[in-house]
Parts: sequence; C-alpha cells; structure tokens
Amino acid sequence: MTRKYAQDNVEVYELWSWYKRTVDRFAEPRIPPGYWYFGRFADGTPIPRPARLLYRQREDLRRAFRDPFAAGEGSYLEWLRAEGQLG
Repeated sequence: MTRKYAQDNVEVYELWSWYKRTVDRFAEPRIPPGYWYFGRFADGTPIPRPARLLYRQREDLRRAFRDPFAAGEGSYLEWLRAEGQLG
C-alpha cells in the first residue's frame, strides 16, 4: 500500500523505516518470527482463513461460540472439526 499511495514521497518511506526499526528494537526475542497470538486456537491449532470468514459471516456462530479461540468441548474449533470444516 505504501508503494501504491506514497509513490516517490521519501518522507513516508523514512517514517516507515523508522517504524520498522523501532518495532524490531522493542520486539520480544522469545516470540517466534511470524507468530501472531490471534492466529491460533487455544490449543495451538492454526486458524485457517475460511474459518475466520465463516465466523464473521454467521451471527449464529458468534452467539454460540463467544470465545472463537477456545479449544475443547463445546468450542468453535470442535464444531469446525465435526462439520468437516477443519482437518
């Protein structure tokens, strides 16, 4: 998006570079690269994009599973597996 909208605006690239350096400086070294807390269910199972979209689109699922990241009995993860939506 930066390339698309900033084009030749050097200040934007300098600001972006500063931001990336600052994030790197304060990053927790024990967090693995590419890790995102909300990218997995509570048991560590990765959340695939189709499962995210389905949850967003269906109000009944949001009502039934208040914590979409939970794992175990009665969870969205268990429902996805039972419905064949997740391996």
